[in-house]
Amino acid sequence: KTLSKNANSNFVRKLYKTRDGSVFAGTNRGLFRLSDGNWVEEPGFNQKAIYAINEDSAGGLLVGTPGGLFSTDKKPRLTGDVRAIADFQGRSYAAVFGTGVTGLENQPEVAQEAQMPTALFAEADKLWIGTAKNGVFIFDGRETKQEKALDSLRGAAIRKIIKDASNNYWFAGERGLFLYKDGNLENVIPN
Repeated sequence: KTLSKNANSNFVRKLYKTRDGSVFAGTNRGLFRLSDGNWVEEPGFNQKAIYAINEDSAGGLLVGTPGGLFSTDKKPRLTGDVRAIADFQGRSYAAVFGTGVTGLENQPEVAQEAQMPTALFAEADKLWIGTAKNGVFIFDGRETKQEKALDSLRGAAIRKIIKDASNNYWFAGERGLFLYKDGNLENVIPN
């Protein structure tokens, strides 16, 4: 379904469903909300690339752009090029390209060594961090370490990390789609 007459507004980077069931699409040129079967542009985000969408603890929408992290009332929450947002151990974290992973609410940086983060995936005991060139890191709430079993992912961007129902991890990136299962990494779809 077409979101806008502007072709760049139809390049969807992120889809997000809120806790109350609202559906949002982040595009190369704005933020759109699905309303009665039609996509409606959210004011204040037109002409901005939307890389990340998430909710804060109060249910407010957080929107990551190349110009920072904003709440839906357009208030800036964080400066920098925000590529991903994740909730981990009761805190919100943002992947800020060129800086690292940082916590919101004046929390310290957690992964300065992952200076070009592009993807985050949170589970109970680990925050997985995908980067543009340095592979995958894991933050456990205290320290950040590189995952050695995933060394072959270094040198290319990681765009998305998920975990499936069988507890396998999937990495989508510049070199294709990878499956991490039982300690082994397999390139499922190259390039």
